[in-house]
Amino acid sequence: MPSSISSSKSSAPAPPGLRHAVVFLAGVVVLLAAVEAGARLFVHRISRIEGRVAAEYQAALRIHAGSHPPRQLLMVGNSLLEESVPAALLRPDWLQGWQATRFPIEKTSTLDWTYGLPRLYQDGCHPDAYGLVMSPAFLTSTFSRGEYSALYLLRIRDLGAISGELHLHPTRIASLGLGIYSKFFALRTDIRKVVLSRALPGMGALAVLLVGRGQDRPMEQEEYYRQALPRLQAIRKTAIQAESRIILIIHPPSPLLSEDGTPAVLRAARDAGVEAVAPDPASRFSQSDFRDSQHLNETGAGKFIQSIGPGLQAALDRPLR
Repeated sequence: MPSSISSSKSSAPAPPGLRHAVVFLAGVVVLLAAVEAGARLFVHRISRIEGRVAAEYQAALRIHAGSHPPRQLLMVGNSLLEESVPAALLRPDWLQGWQATRFPIEKTSTLDWTYGLPRLYQDGCHPDAYGLVMSPAFLTSTFSRGEYSALYLLRIRDLGAISGELHLHPTRIASLGLGIYSKFFALRTDIRKVVLSRALPGMGALAVLLVGRGQDRPMEQEEYYRQALPRLQAIRKTAIQAESRIILIIHPPSPLLSEDGTPAVLRAARDAGVEAVAPDPASRFSQSDFRDSQHLNETGAGKFIQSIGPGLQAALDRPLR
């Protein structure tokens, strides 16, 4: 008799509350999977910027160093690279014996790319050299783009290191980890911006007018040097780990800045063992070459390409030190 009672208890149906919870969780999983699939399949089609980043990322992964020319140079950076080195200007005859490709991600800093070079190497990108395009202000900045940057430029093993460097809260660390694996999570802010821009045309221009464009805090030459040196030492180390080399390409700062940090950054690059290329002083960029306080316009971009060409060629042709 006891055994029959035990058998009847073990085969009793699950409580309705448990069944509802299981159904609810299954629905959540299906919804999240659908949202993630949608982000991977459609966001690059409706967002011009994400479409460009995704395409140039795939092009970067096809780069492989070889013993025969042309050798491969991958230029990385943020919106300064995106607007100052248009893909159309990267002609095969720009650098002798080298093929230049670019991969800019807006709002990234030297810190993002310090962790990004090993991630690109892990994903299959193996250029002969990297060209980091940064202005002195962005080179010495301490920000990161966060989850979006993690999607393309962070390895899971580097979470602890970057979290310590940025003094991140555990919640932010978890967000970075999710950003590495979830495209929807990494792009959620950009998706919201795309939806708002489609629903409210002109919203972006209005936001710029309301918020304005902040100016970088003025820095002395020695402060530029102190902040640039450890960043250049760190990215040189990661470039070596990625079986490549790094060349710093200094973007011209706006004439509106009270202090041009280029001389201090060149000194820091020399002391860090990093090849550095700055625009020819004869180029003399004026505010008419800029479309705002940071980015070059079409005329300035053409001048920039011409002014760094000879120096970049010489830096690439010099043997590794």
